[in-house]
Amino acid sequence: MMIIRPIEPHDLDSFEKVAEATGLGMTSIPKDRPSLEHIIEHSKQSFSKDITAPANELYFFVLEDRVTKEIGGVCGIYSKTGVSEPVYFYYLELQSIPPSSLPVKQEQLLLHPFSMVDGPSELCSLYLLKDFRKEGLGKLLSFSRMLFIANFKERFDSILYAELRGFLDKNKHSPFWNGLGRHFLNLSFEELNQLLNGRRNCLPESLPKYPIYANLLPSSAEKAIQKTHIHTKNALKMLSQEGFSLADRINAIDGGPIVEAQIDEIKVIKNSKIGTVKEIATQDFPSKLFLTCNQSLQFRCCYAKLKIHRDGSVTIPKEIAEALMIEKGHTLRYLPANGR
Repeated sequence: MMIIRPIEPHDLDSFEKVAEATGLGMTSIPKDRPSLEHIIEHSKQSFSKDITAPANELYFFVLEDRVTKEIGGVCGIYSKTGVSEPVYFYYLELQSIPPSSLPVKQEQLLLHPFSMVDGPSELCSLYLLKDFRKEGLGKLLSFSRMLFIANFKERFDSILYAELRGFLDKNKHSPFWNGLGRHFLNLSFEELNQLLNGRRNCLPESLPKYPIYANLLPSSAEKAIQKTHIHTKNALKMLSQEGFSLADRINAIDGGPIVEAQIDEIKVIKNSKIGTVKEIATQDFPSKLFLTCNQSLQFRCCYAKLKIHRDGSVTIPKEIAEALMIEKGHTLRYLPANGR
C-alpha cells in the first residue's frame, strides 16, 4: 500500500535520491544535503505549530510504500509566499494598439518584472520517481495536499497557486532564459540552477529594470512563454480540471506557466466529504476507490475502499484504518478517486 505522510528526519537519504532525480528546472527542490535538511526541519516545525493564520510555514510530504518503506515521491505546500524574501515573476500585460493605417499589430504582449511579498499559498515541489508513475500515484501525491488544505483552511491563504516548470528543448536548454535572462546574468541555465539551489535571492540581479516587449525576444523565447516542461503537461491538465486557471504572470527564470484558484472553488476541496467511522471491517467488501485521509496533523492519505452509509457514516477496512491511524468514532475526509 502507498501512503502520503509528512516528511521526517529519517527520510533524508531518500529525499536526497529524489532531489538528484529531478533534473534541471526544478529549483524548489535543492540538490545539497544541508538545504534538504532545512526543508525537513522547517516542515517539522510547521506541523507542530498552533496556527490561526498562515505566516511562513512549509508542509512537506512523502509518498511511501508501507511494506518496503521506499519513498517514491515528494510534494509540499507553502502557507504564504514572499514572507522571508520576495518572489519574482514577470507580469503579463496584453496592450491594445490603437487602429492605424500602418500594418501594426493590434496587440502587444509586455513582460513587467515585479516582486511579490505577503503572497498567497503555493503548491510546490511535486516530483514522482519514474518507477512510481503508475496506478494513479501522481494524482494521489498531488491531491493529498488539497485534502490537507481542506482539513486545515485556517493554515492557508484564500488563494492557492502553483508554478509549473517551463519548457526545455531537446538539449535541456531553456529558450526563455537564453533569450532574456542571460542578457542580464551571464550564466547558462544549468549554472543558474546550481546558483539558485532552492533560493531566489540572486534573481533581482537577473531581472531587467523596465518592461520588455515579448516580440523583441528571439522567436524560441517568445514561444516558450507559459509553455510547460514536457514532464509537467499532465500536472497542468490535472490542475486545470480541478479549477485552476492560468495566472497573469510567469516564472522569471524559464517563462513557465503559473496557475491559481480560490481555495474554496477547487473541486477536490469543494467536493470532498467528511464521514465518521462506524465500523472497521476485517473482511473485504466490494467498493469503488476513494481518496481518503485522516483529519489529524499526523496526516495520512491513501486510496481506499469505503462503504458509505445512509447517515453519512463509513465502514473502512482494517488495513486502511491502521494506515490512516484511525479508530472507530474518528472522522475521515474522502472523495471518489474518479472525481465523480
